[in-house]
Amino acid sequence: MQGSFDEKKLAAFETSTGVYLAEAGGEAAGVALTSPAESAVAAAGGPPGRTVEVARAAGLTEGVFLYGPVAVAPTHRGQGVVRLLLAAVAEHLADHSAGVLFVERANEKSLAVHTHLGMTHLGDFTHADREYAVFSFSPKQFLG
Repeated sequence: MQGSFDEKKLAAFETSTGVYLAEAGGEAAGVALTSPAESAVAAAGGPPGRTVEVARAAGLTEGVFLYGPVAVAPTHRGQGVVRLLLAAVAEHLADHSAGVLFVERANEKSLAVHTHLGMTHLGDFTHADREYAVFSFSPKQFLG
């Protein structure tokens, strides 16, 4: 996971669109954070803001939220944890038209996971000499 999150920053995620936790056997298997697209625009710059710019250029202007960062515990990778997290996100944010996310191009595993899950590649950008892909999805595609 990129970046750092103190309690104040984590609380901001939790009180807006939400923090989602997957558990297995009483331990944390994965976590997904979400935030309103407007918060990324207000913060300006950086990968979240650039992601929203790409999404808007692709026509996603209303009801958009940022999905991520997402982390899955090493012992739970390859077990459908990301799909479970997306189902929880979809259940709570079904009234939104789209989730958007960025994945660093160097993170081949994450690129493969999000492509496998049927997310739409919207475009790419470079920030601080790092290349990123932007994906979108409809929350409804992950509702059971």
